[in-house]
Amino acid sequence: MSDATPSLVADRYRLDERIGSGPMGEVWRGYDTRADWVVAVKVLRARAAGAATREMLRQHAQAVARVIHPNVAMVLDVGDHDGAPFLVMEFLTGLSLGEELAARGPLKIVEVCDLIGQAAAGLDAAHRAGVVHGRVDPGSFRLAASGVLKVVGFGMDERETARDSSRYAAPERAAGQAAQVPGDFYALGCVCYELLCGRPPFEGTPQGPPAPPSTIRPEVPAELDRLVLAMLAEDPARRPASGEVIRRTLAAIARPRPAAPMT
Repeated sequence: MSDATPSLVADRYRLDERIGSGPMGEVWRGYDTRADWVVAVKVLRARAAGAATREMLRQHAQAVARVIHPNVAMVLDVGDHDGAPFLVMEFLTGLSLGEELAARGPLKIVEVCDLIGQAAAGLDAAHRAGVVHGRVDPGSFRLAASGVLKVVGFGMDERETARDSSRYAAPERAAGQAAQVPGDFYALGCVCYELLCGRPPFEGTPQGPPAPPSTIRPEVPAELDRLVLAMLAEDPARRPASGEVIRRTLAAIARPRPAAPMT
């Protein structure tokens, strides 16, 4: 693939509108000329990396394609075009969690539990398939037309292991370590905190544990405080063991309590 983005990838996918870009490639709203439907297409810039990095990205894209779960954006095709990998995924028309937050402000607690629970389920499926997201933030989760939340952003430029200074990066990730499963949970905890409180847990470099969400939003239950703070633990070993643990905990928090008996 030349540095000029092709208008047709693999003689099948027409690139209609660029909707995102990163240091390694671009994301396009595309059109599958054979299946006759709109898709999302990620393409790697030909000169963005050497052969070893291109092969790593190609293998990662193939791994992402094996993640089949209702809360993960479906991969429809993986291949090469002029020597560079591309990834074709379902095109989601709903808002990302970041866009929801910008439009509405902090969300209802029961809604946060539902959305973050779905996000945790999707990440859990990826982790069980050997895939780490590595760049979780509010834009990594997008709603489908059905209202189901999907994890997006796997593959291509998300595989970088350079220093990540974003405010959602786990301490070990910000220090330059490669992306690992506990780092995804830390970043998801940051997203949960922001959906609850309207701001991230830290501004700038973290200095110790954050204030519990209930100090900003008093109606946050103690169980949710404990879960969020566990996800944001500085020590990766102290974070939840899996996305399924997070999902189950959130489901229990959101479950209606029986009314106390009258005395």
